[in-house]
Amino acid sequence: MYFPFRYSRKIEKQILWILLFLKFGLKKYMNVLDVGCGTAKNLKMFRFKNYHGIDIDRNRIESNKKNFKNKNITFKESNITSTDYSITKKYDLVIMIQVMTNNLFDDNGLCDSILNLINSSSELIIFNTSKSNNSQLKTIDNFLISNNVIFKKYNYGIPSFLKKIEAPLLSQLIAIIFVLILIFINNFFNKNKTLYVCKKNL
Repeated sequence: MYFPFRYSRKIEKQILWILLFLKFGLKKYMNVLDVGCGTAKNLKMFRFKNYHGIDIDRNRIESNKKNFKNKNITFKESNITSTDYSITKKYDLVIMIQVMTNNLFDDNGLCDSILNLINSSSELIIFNTSKSNNSQLKTIDNFLISNNVIFKKYNYGIPSFLKKIEAPLLSQLIAIIFVLILIFINNFFNKNKTLYVCKKNL
């Protein structure tokens, strides 16, 4: 069942979920590729005809195959940072959420990962970065430009003292207020969290 939202007690994550819903939750996509799909929680955030999730964790992939019995929902063990990564078709929406922010992500494979995202997509690409990627943001920008990709960045990092708030209703209320601010003032937030919304310049 399509349920276009995810909830988090952490304000930055809630801002991210709201942003993704507002930007992409209303349109239906033909083919969605979810890179670093984990336990496939992103399934509830996007409308699609076909969904394909990949992850480096074999146990999660096998668990997802057991939990989702639908011919239009498939999973495969795969590593987006690998130069051996390959695809069999193009996806009109490619998402890589909370992957670069993960300690398991190999920063040495950053450009390979982004190139693989670009090659997997026929149109839209979404990914996010965190504080650990700050020194690489310029590299990411230049790499996207050199590969003929148009992009917009949404910074959604919040002050440290607000991160201590993890009361569900309060966190969600603050997140909604911040999203409304973000819509009109993109430079209000810091770069410790950034959402990249990219489109191939066909």
